[in-house]
Amino acid sequence: MPLRPGVWTRVDRGSFEEAIEARMREVEARAEAAACAAPGLELMLVPFSRELRILPRELEDSLFLLMPRGPIYGFEAVAAAPGGGTVPLGAMVIVGIYDERSGEGVLVEDNWIDAQLMEVEDLLRTAADQRQRDAM
Repeated sequence: MPLRPGVWTRVDRGSFEEAIEARMREVEARAEAAACAAPGLELMLVPFSRELRILPRELEDSLFLLMPRGPIYGFEAVAAAPGGGTVPLGAMVIVGIYDERSGEGVLVEDNWIDAQLMEVEDLLRTAADQRQRDAM
């Protein structure tokens, strides 16, 4: 059963990770348009560690909270200048979350992906403008 974005679905983690990999490739392709907005800088989307969680495991286990207990899938947005040097943009693109407690996962809906990519584009454009001012 394909996962529908925006709907928490009971799915084994392996199947969820296959779906998330496909979704992440799709998001990377969509991010290429954002990269065109900032001449002189390249947008790099660095995948999160598979261990990134909302809370550390120790807190997940000791606190009963109504939040997912499991990994978050997505990217950190980084600007790269030709010839070297990278600068984190201070933005993330969240693509999905898996809740190990319930065995459910969710892919982030397109409208939320688009909103995150617009923020990344704005930050990248600002970084490019700052780079041009610094070069003067």
